[in-house]
Amino acid sequence: MGYYQQFTIKTVSAYNVNMKNQGFSYLKRVVRVVAISYLGIVFLLYFFQERFIFFPKVLSADYKFQFAGDFQEKILTVGDTQVHSLLFKVPAPNGMILYFHGNAGAMDSWGEVALELSQKSGYNVWMVDYPGFGKSTGSVRSQQQLLDVAQAFVNEARREGPEQRLFIYGRSVGSGIAVKTAAENKVDGLILETPYTSLFEMAKLRFSWFPQILLKYSMPSSQWIQNVNAPILIVHGDADQVIPAEMGYKLSQASNRSTYVLIPGGNHNNLSEYGAYWDAVLSILK
Repeated sequence: MGYYQQFTIKTVSAYNVNMKNQGFSYLKRVVRVVAISYLGIVFLLYFFQERFIFFPKVLSADYKFQFAGDFQEKILTVGDTQVHSLLFKVPAPNGMILYFHGNAGAMDSWGEVALELSQKSGYNVWMVDYPGFGKSTGSVRSQQQLLDVAQAFVNEARREGPEQRLFIYGRSVGSGIAVKTAAENKVDGLILETPYTSLFEMAKLRFSWFPQILLKYSMPSSQWIQNVNAPILIVHGDADQVIPAEMGYKLSQASNRSTYVLIPGGNHNNLSEYGAYWDAVLSILK
């Protein structure tokens, strides 16, 4: 083999090795960028989970509610938080419904929901604004904080009317709070509107790549509901684009105390527009 041929072979080999090294170097840079980006996103989601789950509307302390019905503003101190609530009253009530609403807004709008429920059911309806919502001080900081708030209101409801019938109502994100509260207390019934099996399962739908062990708000309703010793109504719409109706059905299968009602055409926010919704709700409240 001549010198020129040897030189050419060595040159080509060196070139190939160099290109291969450059390729590995580029790949390592890409992997590093992807890894750093992933960890950065995970960091943000972990430390700012509340901003991805809760969307409160803040109301000034002197905000005046205007509803076409009898209601009373009540504040309970839970830990270092002043938790604001509205109690909608009817004459000679059949009992009390403690209502935990969804993940956005405040009682300037949610109050209309409570008022309608109160007037149609003949029950007093006590609705709670979570920390940082409406006139409530502070902010949502943990799952346990929300459960402590719920328990404080159950205790107060029992203190004010120890013999009255007590139902727990949870809607959307409030459904998990309601399930745990009903599991921990003697209640006459549990009503869940557009509920999830757990926020763990909801997170998998939205962020399948997020390490589930880092989720601070798991709300395992499908586990908690097994400890509810009262009739349970689960109402869902088959057109719900936020929490799939399949979750409501799966949750109902976790307890033999539950009744599942599927509203054809119902979405996440309009079930009260359907007669079947009211038939189901008023039936369990009888």
